[in-house]
Amino acid sequence: MYVTRNRFSFTRATPSTGGRAKTNFLPVTQSKQWSRLFFLATVLAFCLVYAPDAAAASNFTFAAFGDVRGDGANTPATPIVATPIMEAFATAMHADGVELAIVNGDMILGQTDPTYTNMNTYIPMTAQFATYTNTMTNFTGRGISIYPVRGNHEIASNCSTEPSPVEAWMANIGQYLPQNGPPGEEGMTYSFIHNNALFLCVDQYGGTNSTEANPYPLVNQAWVEQQLKTNTQKHVFVIGHTSCFQSMLPCLSSNVSARTAFWECMSTNGVHMYFCGHDHYYLRSTASISNSSPMQQVVVGACTEALIFWPGYYPELGRNGVNLQTEAYFGLEPYRAFYRLLSSTTNVVVTGLTSQGFLNWTNYGVPEDMIVERNIDLNLPNWGACLRRPAPKNGHPIKITNLQATYGYVLVVVNGSQVHCYYKTSHDLKTWEIADEFSYVVP
Repeated sequence: MYVTRNRFSFTRATPSTGGRAKTNFLPVTQSKQWSRLFFLATVLAFCLVYAPDAAAASNFTFAAFGDVRGDGANTPATPIVATPIMEAFATAMHADGVELAIVNGDMILGQTDPTYTNMNTYIPMTAQFATYTNTMTNFTGRGISIYPVRGNHEIASNCSTEPSPVEAWMANIGQYLPQNGPPGEEGMTYSFIHNNALFLCVDQYGGTNSTEANPYPLVNQAWVEQQLKTNTQKHVFVIGHTSCFQSMLPCLSSNVSARTAFWECMSTNGVHMYFCGHDHYYLRSTASISNSSPMQQVVVGACTEALIFWPGYYPELGRNGVNLQTEAYFGLEPYRAFYRLLSSTTNVVVTGLTSQGFLNWTNYGVPEDMIVERNIDLNLPNWGACLRRPAPKNGHPIKITNLQATYGYVLVVVNGSQVHCYYKTSHDLKTWEIADEFSYVVP
């Protein structure tokens, strides 16, 4: 079960060192009494020496984001990499104590052919990757490790006068990543362990066989299964570029059987969250297929200059055994978006409508769980949930301000068996607030 929790803080245990206990041999007449004391002392010494190490190894913080590309001709107003946004992210994540960040793809614009309508100047892909890697020194210079996967823009080059997209990726990024992926996907698909967690970073574009004409996205299912079924870590986090369930752009559901195998493998092997992007907004959904255990699909693509909005429905809902429930959505809305706040038990509107893209509700004495519904056109009956919240408390407002560009990343705090997630947003890249939060516990 996923629950919303209040904000919390914890003190990270500091690893300590200690020596081995020295065994003293005692006369037989004293051995029984002293053996008990020695046993208790040994247990106490073990706890003092090793407990901090164990606690430290189970507590850490990471961030998830993606789609950091720009959408223009590499001018200050239209960069090929969202450098100002990334600089602000790095500052905020450093303040949050982030140790590593996973980036779900689309780091550069790609499309290096000069006939591409959004680019007025030819920019080689290698130069775009250089811009990206230079930008990410804002993170690494603050001690934050970066683990990316490729998106469709990293394979989007139809220019024959420069290195292939794979060659450009490997020269600039892939060679520095773990090389434990399946054959042909080394440096693109990979896994790593951090503290008590396994991270799977899955390439969806065929590794060295990448071309835009191939029927991707797909994942290497055999490798994923091998990684998950042999895992011994407490937590597992999986990262890919496109979602498993379509909300806007085509994704893994283009191949239903392969997607279903991937999702069910995750849900039956200890995965609780799948991070992805491709769609340039934040959309968290509880999803399951037939009788599989529900998981969170977290689309976190609101990191770009090219934000979009979600129409409010899932094309696959109710088909192929798919069950989906929207938990939270934040994107750049059209001017005509409307919102209303409902009680989840009585389904009664408890506040009025607003076409301003702004709803701020703290507590009107209604104890039920609340749902914010959204409609992009009042002439249509299509109201759909875009945010769900437990019964609110004073000082814990529901706030929607989607007419402004809202950038954000997911902050994940692992505390032993508990995982606490926060979607942190900013309009001005200076002031940050928590727009969505949820938690779960791993048995």
